[in-house]
Amino acid sequence: LPHTVRDHPDMLAEMDERCHLFTREEPSYDYVSKHCSRANVYKSHDLAFMLDKAYIDSLRWHIRDIFNKGHQKSWLAMLVKFNLIGRFKDSTLHSMRKDREAERPPEHPRNFDMSVMFTTDDMCVPSCTNVAKALQMTFSGFQKIETNRLHIAILAAILGRNVDIYDNN
Repeated sequence: LPHTVRDHPDMLAEMDERCHLFTREEPSYDYVSKHCSRANVYKSHDLAFMLDKAYIDSLRWHIRDIFNKGHQKSWLAMLVKFNLIGRFKDSTLHSMRKDREAERPPEHPRNFDMSVMFTTDDMCVPSCTNVAKALQMTFSGFQKIETNRLHIAILAAILGRNVDIYDNN
């Protein structure tokens, strides 16, 4: 998958011509090219741009996966909470990152880092589908999404929400 790469020069230097690395923006491409003299390095669009609303609409929940991972109570509680906030308190979903890559703490008191809240331990189809459906359901309750997370902004725009995206770093 195309990635942003800013570190691990020693590991990159060890990669040989069998390796194919896909970057998603110019600074990563330049960094990887500088440290990978033998690997194949490419620039590519972020795969999130390959999604469309019809595809996301066609996805179906994998309920067994939600129960097997014990998400049913926490996800249901979050979905109800977001629906109530969007309908009665604030029509803007504030979803600024809170992790170590955040430039500064989010300013809004009702900030919800969606990438953390609906995270999953694996990238298998049922898990990814459930995350996409949970985000779709969450976003549908808001008029606007405010974020500095690229994939949250892309998905919100694909789903027809108004999006304010801010630079992360």
